[in-house]
Amino acid sequence: MLNGTFLDVAAIVIGGMIGVAAKSKLIPRSLQDKIMQAIAMCALLIGMVGMMDADNLLVCIISIVLGTIIGSLLSIEDRLSSKLTAVFSFLMKGNVSDRFMEGFISYSILSISGSMAIVGPISNCLEGDITTLAAKSVLDFVSTIIFGATFGISIPCTAVIVFLYQGTFALLAWGLSPIMTNALVNDMSAIGALLIFTMGLNMLKVSEIKIMNITPAIFLPIVLHQIVG
Repeated sequence: MLNGTFLDVAAIVIGGMIGVAAKSKLIPRSLQDKIMQAIAMCALLIGMVGMMDADNLLVCIISIVLGTIIGSLLSIEDRLSSKLTAVFSFLMKGNVSDRFMEGFISYSILSISGSMAIVGPISNCLEGDITTLAAKSVLDFVSTIIFGATFGISIPCTAVIVFLYQGTFALLAWGLSPIMTNALVNDMSAIGALLIFTMGLNMLKVSEIKIMNITPAIFLPIVLHQIVG
């Protein structure tokens, strides 16, 4: 049920560590900011294309509004940042920089918010098909080399978030397979694409939106689709 997710997690860790090890040789410091701008623009493009997959626009809008309210009331991003800072400060025996957290949150969102992170675990669980996650692992491997060279050790650490997220969808598929329709998956993917788009805006310093506070919106279509039929 999780062999595809394990493959993806391994790709993230290995790719990220290669990027960290090759940082000084792979990307000169003078180019790092330029590359981050290019990655941010790619995130905007990926987000715009992905948002077109929405099946029920009303469900997506309600999910985003309610999800943001829930996430803000729970202060998900601040709590996550605080916990991660404490854990990584202990493990790394030092202070965790803002750039470390920026890299961790940015790549976590990029990796988990696409449709492949939703469809892949579902197909893996219900059909034993790892094709989607195998393709995602290749993309993650290449991406984490670049991100690892730019952000450092925070990138391979995102494997924990990816495992928990994709593992959750595998469990949902196992327990809720009758209601995991194509329309539902499309709306969840579209909301994820919006988060990727927002991440691109943050990386370009156009906005300072706390993206993690919006993540509950990804799961709300599961409930709303049962209400609207």
